[in-house]
Amino acid sequence: MRVYLGRLDQDPEGVEPGTVRRQWLKFENLLQQNQYQSKYNNLISKGLYLPGWMAENAYNDQNRTKLIFKYVQLPYSEVNDADVKIAEQI
Repeated sequence: MRVYLGRLDQDPEGVEPGTVRRQWLKFENLLQQNQYQSKYNNLISKGLYLPGWMAENAYNDQNRTKLIFKYVQLPYSEVNDADVKIAEQI
């Protein structure tokens, strides 16, 4: 590695001067951006935590058995007033 870095300014024949150094600097920049992105992703993934009981409750809430029922609509006008008892009980 040290040998390569020592030869950054020694461009091969037929190559524009400074090409190798520019390529190396671009590589370093991309490597640094990749490290920042990796660090950010790790911070986000480690910051998101869901306890097991909470995950289980969420799973159970989403996968509960659906109830199927039938109902009959009865208009108030068809209910006999004598059949209704009013009380003040709670």
